[in-house]
Amino acid sequence: MSDKFDIKAGESGLVRLFGVDIPVDAIDGFIERDASGHSDFMRALGSKKLDDTYAKVFALDDLEGLGLAGYLSEGLGVSDIDISQHLSLIEGMAGVVAVVASPAFAREAQTLVVKSPLRRVATLREDRAPVKFEPLPDASAQGQAPAPKTGQWSDARVGGMVAMGALAVMALLVILIVVSQTSCVHWVQKSWTTPMQRYSRLMTWKGWDSLGI
Repeated sequence: MSDKFDIKAGESGLVRLFGVDIPVDAIDGFIERDASGHSDFMRALGSKKLDDTYAKVFALDDLEGLGLAGYLSEGLGVSDIDISQHLSLIEGMAGVVAVVASPAFAREAQTLVVKSPLRRVATLREDRAPVKFEPLPDASAQGQAPAPKTGQWSDARVGGMVAMGALAVMALLVILIVVSQTSCVHWVQKSWTTPMQRYSRLMTWKGWDSLGI
């Protein structure tokens, strides 16, 4: 029995959940690529092109203490609303699962024909777009979902703030230069007189009468 569905070109923001009917010790062979560049996982998924960075097959026991719902929410940013709507399906899963996010299809249109040992369980929406799939927790870090990368300042943001600060300083310097030049011109206009103006003032000085001149 197969399950056929389409992947649209440029698709983003979706996470597809599959059950995988294989034993845990068969995972490595299931995802290993052969000389043709394909794996049994890709053949079961019906995908000719798949980025393994965004497509993971793992045992649910690896998420001990966290659970699949916690991994989807905390690690992959799946919407809490979507998780609650599919919670019974998510919690009912056991053994091996596959999680495939939209970037795994390289934004290319594909028609997938899913067949055994894969079973499509749910298609979930991301509440936020994760930068990349983080590695699953190993035995020494069980129960800890990959932490979302938040609060980091990008180089572009820091560069923009520096540029804004430089512009503010330049604007202040221009204002100071204009104010100082205006004051200087006013002082010169007020204090500067030509020789003729000084002579005119001297001839009209009222003090000459007191001198008898």
